[in-house]
Amino acid sequence: MASDKFRFPTLTAVVIANMVGTGVFTSLGFQLLDIRSGFALLALWAIGGVAALCGAMTYGELGAALPRSGGEYNL
Repeated sequence: MASDKFRFPTLTAVVIANMVGTGVFTSLGFQLLDIRSGFALLALWAIGGVAALCGAMTYGELGAALPRSGGEYNL
């Protein structure tokens, strides 16, 4: 890799993936109260799972690109 710097859209995507992944797990109680359809609730969980998978893959790529300790603080 020629440069260790990441652009703003990449870093923004990492933060958004963190927030969406956390929101799915913290809002389940509210979802159960408001959504009566089991299919709709499972669809929301599937969408959240895909978003979390994208975030995990992003962190995997960052880990491969920056093979040193410190996580996001290396950016």
